[in-house]
This record gives sequence, C-alpha cells and structure tokens, in this order.
Amino acid sequence: MIVTSRTFTTTAGGTFGQFIPPGTPSTQLATLIGIENDDAFRTNIGLIAPAASTVRVIAYDANGNEVWRSDVAAEGLTQFPLPVTLAMGRVTAQVMSGGGVVPYASVVDNQSGDPIYIPAQ
Repeated sequence: MIVTSRTFTTTAGGTFGQFIPPGTPSTQLATLIGIENDDAFRTNIGLIAPAASTVRVIAYDANGNEVWRSDVAAEGLTQFPLPVTLAMGRVTAQVMSGGGVVPYASVVDNQSGDPIYIPAQ
C-alpha cells in the first residue's frame, strides 16, 4: 500500500500548502531531522495511518536531550503542531499499536508561510 496527501491552508485567494509524496506505511522507528519550532519557524508533525494506530512521538533538542513525548492516536491523516520550542532538533515516531504509519514534518517559515517537507528516515 502507498499513501499520499496534501496539507494546505485555505485563504480568500485560494489554498497554499504542500504535497506529501507517496510513502509506504511502516511500524519501524522513524526519525525526522532538521526540526525547528521557534519564532522563525513552526513545525507540524504528520502521521498518515491507513488503520487506527497509536504512535509514540518524541522530540529531542540539538544535544540529544528529550524535550517532549506523547502517544498520539492516528488514523487517516493526523497532523498537529509541535508543542515545544526546538532549534534544529529531531523527532522520532514509533508505532506502539495498530498498523503502520508514514510520519513526516512540515516546517513552515513564519514570515513567508513557505513550507518545507521533511520525510521520515
């Protein structure tokens, strides 16, 4: 199975956002690198899950210290803002129960609104 999505914002002038390329759902530990969530950028974590799953999401700072952890219920497309400040950190996603997921991050420039897609590794 391959899944894909598009995440976007609706405005009076139309929509703007980014395409989420095809991925194969997996239960393996996934890492999202280059995560920034501060005054300059905001980060949304996405989980594409064909079936109901629980995913443990952990954020680490640039020194490798855990700064946030949550078990997230995911089904279909689940996207949420990273709730902690993070400068050039990383986020891991591990399926705890259910089927496989395709994790990704969308890092958005707060000034321009330009999104950057970060695939899981």
